[in-house]
Amino acid sequence: IVQALLHYHGFTLSGNQHRLSIQRGLLNRFNGSLPRTRIQAWTVRQGWLQRRFQRYGLSVDAAAGKTKSEALDSNWQLAPIADAESVTRIAEHVLPPGSWPIIEWNPLHPKAWQREFKKPALLLLPATALCVYAAGPYGLLLLLGIPWLYLKSKLWAKHAGYSFNGALFAVREGWIGKHWRFAETAKVQAAYIKQSPFDRRYGMASVFLDTVNAGNFEPPLAVRYLPVQEAQALQREISAIIAR
Repeated sequence: IVQALLHYHGFTLSGNQHRLSIQRGLLNRFNGSLPRTRIQAWTVRQGWLQRRFQRYGLSVDAAAGKTKSEALDSNWQLAPIADAESVTRIAEHVLPPGSWPIIEWNPLHPKAWQREFKKPALLLLPATALCVYAAGPYGLLLLLGIPWLYLKSKLWAKHAGYSFNGALFAVREGWIGKHWRFAETAKVQAAYIKQSPFDRRYGMASVFLDTVNAGNFEPPLAVRYLPVQEAQALQREISAIIAR
């Protein structure tokens, strides 16, 4: 609480047609400005407690500036905590009107939950074996985590998805704590597909998008566990827009 008070005291976000400006801090005062053209990707977060109060956190990834300090500060908190209307108003100040919030989302592969479930479940087995060796039958209690992992994977896949309208690409993930990542297609530098051996077995693929110097502090801009043909079509469509 003390750290938040010192860091965000007097927080003010302002902007004009060309740049956004932030002022904050109690002991160490921070004054910074960010050209709108440097914004590469957006991240909206909502933790469990924020969901109870219908609040969000908004940050952006910025392309590195010319100075050393600008190059290091590539993650900007535009709204540490704000309501839905404020987040929408900030986004529409930079993005085309109607870009946020996103109404329609495309689902993942029907078996995406299995890919999310099996890895932690398999890792739990050797951990259980070690606990049984050290503590006897009581180590089997660790297997009680299997039902939780199953439920968590099911709900994660239910709430995950992506949206693409030609101008904006967005991904959402999470269940207890949610996050949304989105970027203008014009800011994307490359679009490519990744497939692990397990992805190929399930007929899945993941589409990754790269932006200039973005993603250093945030999850990658990627949609995981799509059907292969859908992932290939999405990658081709985005690549064609980039080429133009």
